[in-house]
Amino acid sequence: MQPTPEEIKAEIAKLRGMKPRIWRYTIWGDNNWKAIEAQIEVLENEMDDDDIQARWPDYEDMYYQDAALEALRWMDDGEDAEVPSASWKPVLSVVAPAPPVVVEPKQKKAKKITKRAKMNIYCPACGTWGIHSIPDLSPGHIEYTCSQCNTKFRIQIEFSEIDEEIEGASSSTD
Repeated sequence: MQPTPEEIKAEIAKLRGMKPRIWRYTIWGDNNWKAIEAQIEVLENEMDDDDIQARWPDYEDMYYQDAALEALRWMDDGEDAEVPSASWKPVLSVVAPAPPVVVEPKQKKAKKITKRAKMNIYCPACGTWGIHSIPDLSPGHIEYTCSQCNTKFRIQIEFSEIDEEIEGASSSTD
C-alpha cells in the first residue's frame, strides 16, 4: 500500500528535522545532506525512476541517486519498504554537530634538534625484523633485544665519510 499524501508530508518534515543532526559528510567524503535533499526532492515532486536517473546521471552522483531511489521505493511500496528517515538513524547525532572552528596557526617555536635514527634489525635467532630507535648517532655498540623471541645481541655502529661530488653543489673550499 502506497503512503498517503499526509504520510509523505510527515516523512519530508522528519527528514528536514533530522538533517541538521546528521553529520554532513561520510568518511568517504559523500555529502549526507545532499542525499537527504535528494530524498526530499523525490518525495515533494513525486519523481519516478526515469526522473531520478536524469537528475543524478553521473557516477559521482551515485550516493545521491541511491538515496533518491530509496525514497522512491518507499513511495511505490509503502509498508513493504523502509521509510527513508530510518536509514539515517545510525548516523543521527544526539546534538547537532558543531560548526567548524577556524584555528589560527600558532607561531612556530624553535625546536631542539636531536639526532636519532631508526634501524631495521634482523634477528638471526627467529628470522624476524624489528625497528630499533638509536638515540645517539655516535659510533659504538647498541644492545638489542628481539621483541619476538627475546634474544639479546649487540650491534656495532660505524660511520665512514663518503667523498663524492654532487652535481650542482658548490664546494666551500673553492
